Amino acid sequence: MIFKLSAILFFSIFTVGCSFMSTERMLPGKSTVTIPVTVALGDVIGTTKSMPVRYYLDDKLYRETVYESVKTSGIFKQVKKNGKAPYILSAKSIDQEYFPGAETFSFIFRIVAKYTLTETKTNQVVFDKTLTSACKKTVSDEFGGPTRVRKATECAVKQNMQKLIKNLSSDKKLLSL
Repeated sequence: MIFKLSAILFFSIFTVGCSFMSTERMLPGKSTVTIPVTVALGDVIGTTKSMPVRYYLDDKLYRETVYESVKTSGIFKQVKKNGKAPYILSAKSIDQEYFPGAETFSFIFRIVAKYTLTETKTNQVVFDKTLTSACKKTVSDEFGGPTRVRKATECAVKQNMQKLIKNLSSDKKLLSL
């Protein structure tokens, strides 16, 4: 009887768990430059209908993460959550994928996202990049399976946000605005 209960408890903790993603754990840090323009967030698309929502980055969480990442980085003079602005930043998750790593019980999460910055007056795209990030988490990072998956997701998204800020801050066309 005790063995059965122990097995059920182990299985529950290891495979099911309780794990929620957090925007705060995906923020990239500060930018080294500030581009003196106001930007509003446009369309932000996280998961597609073909992706199972449980472990993937949904539209609401992805939107909040992009907004908070760009705002807290200081890359732009002002960032609006929505509405009108001289520039609109849009983001679309093209692909999100989990797959097992080479080590036993490791998970890798990969995200491919497209970011565009459009000048609203001319409707001209001034920044257009597709960025890929991946992160692996093993049992040594987290014993519980769902928490390991969550941490891999948050890590990959954070790396993607870091790449976005780095690409924005080094784009010569944007720096001349």
